[in-house]
Amino acid sequence: MINTLIMIYTNLYQKFISSRPKRTHVAFDGLERHHIIPRSIGGSNSKDNIIALTPREHFIAHRILVKMCKGDDATKMALALHRMATGSHKLKYKISSRTYQYLRELRSKAYQDWLKSPIGEAFRQRQSERRSKTNTLHWIEYRKKKALALSN
Repeated sequence: MINTLIMIYTNLYQKFISSRPKRTHVAFDGLERHHIIPRSIGGSNSKDNIIALTPREHFIAHRILVKMCKGDDATKMALALHRMATGSHKLKYKISSRTYQYLRELRSKAYQDWLKSPIGEAFRQRQSERRSKTNTLHWIEYRKKKALALSN
């Protein structure tokens, strides 16, 4: 069932991309560069892998990508889609409250999956070490200030 859905969304994505008009990307035209095969999942910066899309088309392309990918690739696409709608580009993308809820749930699941990956585990370990080191440094500074205050 899942593989069938992935194939359906893959075909939909291919049709969507091939149906877009050939445009040259010009920033002031409001068009955005889209990697047909995203760089995060192995795509390149070559001209044949880049297409100029309107913001709406770009958002739709990424919604389809989320549904056609699985595993780590789906996680990367979910995070990218969430960032498009809620990050610094959010003024370009007008989304409904239902879409926003969908994106938040998608991002939460993707982030939880990422934390379980080897990269996520390493990140959590670094954060834990950083917090421990910071707490130790704060404690040392606190003790120094306390000792200085008591000596005066």
